[in-house]
Amino acid sequence: MFFKHKYMIISIFCLAVILTPLVYYFLPAKYEASSTLMFRYGQEYQSPMVSGEQTPVRVGLQEILHSELAILSSTDLKERLLKSLGIENIYPKLRAFSDEPVKQLEYAKVFFERDLHVQAGRNSNLITVTFQNADPGTAAKVVNSLVAAYIARRVEILHDSRPLQLLDKKVAEYLDRLKRSEGELQAFKQQHQVFAFDEQRDMLLKERMNLETTARTTQSLVKELRQKLSTLESQLKGVAASLPVASENDPRNELEMQLVTLQRREQELLSKYKENNVFVTSVRNEIQVVKGFIEKQKQTAARGRSAVNTLYQDLQKEIISTKAEVSSLEVRSKELEAQVTLADKRIQEFDQQERTARDLQRTLTANEQMYQLYQKRFEEARVSEDMSQDKMASVNVIEQASASELPIWPTKGVSFYLALAAFLGIGGGLTLAFSLEFINQGLSSPQKTEQCLNIPVLTTIPYKA
Repeated sequence: MFFKHKYMIISIFCLAVILTPLVYYFLPAKYEASSTLMFRYGQEYQSPMVSGEQTPVRVGLQEILHSELAILSSTDLKERLLKSLGIENIYPKLRAFSDEPVKQLEYAKVFFERDLHVQAGRNSNLITVTFQNADPGTAAKVVNSLVAAYIARRVEILHDSRPLQLLDKKVAEYLDRLKRSEGELQAFKQQHQVFAFDEQRDMLLKERMNLETTARTTQSLVKELRQKLSTLESQLKGVAASLPVASENDPRNELEMQLVTLQRREQELLSKYKENNVFVTSVRNEIQVVKGFIEKQKQTAARGRSAVNTLYQDLQKEIISTKAEVSSLEVRSKELEAQVTLADKRIQEFDQQERTARDLQRTLTANEQMYQLYQKRFEEARVSEDMSQDKMASVNVIEQASASELPIWPTKGVSFYLALAAFLGIGGGLTLAFSLEFINQGLSSPQKTEQCLNIPVLTTIPYKA
């Protein structure tokens, strides 16, 4: 049976052996280049803290990997890469399909999608990027360019300048508030002349205490003098104003001596105190009283009648002196009470001014703290942005792609494929011969004829074409 189809079997064998080296040498080889990326948590995956009560929110690792895979596999990134490297450099034979740039780009995107493979490692933070091409240098260049374009693209996508702008606005706002608070506090202190609150309050309280002590002392003196005056007036009622027998001694001499003594005392007091002092006023009142008594003595001596009782005169002088002293002390007491009231008012005003100043100081401190807080966060956000701009935030290239000398196809030598072609050629020829015999409905041999017709074959005649 197989001998009958020997030429067909030999033809299939020869065809397989001849076509195999032709296909091996004329079909382009495939080279593969790969690069590995590692990811970690970065500032771009944390929500920025703008207000004081916010807490950072982190994204899970799987969400990060899915996001990065989406960026790496995006059509926009592929189009950018194809345009930057040039379609003719990656797929030189693409011009055979079309001369139009738009169609060439569409074909290139299809081929690029077929040759590019992006895969995330299981339970790891690694992503592997591979690309297949007929040129090993082109494959490595495409992978490295894709990684560089991806890092730049992810910075564009993940970078959000709104928090930085908001923080900058907050810094300027609280800086303006801080300056206004400082100006208001300084203006208030200059207007009311309050600088050292504790010292100034102690001075006011000490002044008020001294005034109150002096006022109480003066009131005590007034009370004592009033009692003394009441006693003197009672004694005066029991003494006669004049004596029936004239006194040999003239009382005017004693009065004049007393007048001289009072005048000297007045001069001494004027050297120590002012003219409106209580003691000076009291002495002057006594001088006037003594002068009045001297005038009365002169009039009595001129009439030549009864003599004046000296005890009565002494009591009158004492009463007049006491009344003058009481009057001056009462005036002094009223002045002191007014000064105490004024001191209380000044203390109340100072307390109010202190509370206002404390409020202004608290506002200044709060504005300063908020300014420092936002200034710190602004600096942190700016550093994070600079790190993102420098591509240092959360992605590292562990291994860059390099040109491979060994293709991924074909992986065996031509002798292996010749042996495989010979085996397949013989096997295919035999299989085809067996199939033809199986499906053939004719009687091609004496044995088959006897089997099918159940009659003996007498002779056979060979067929020669």
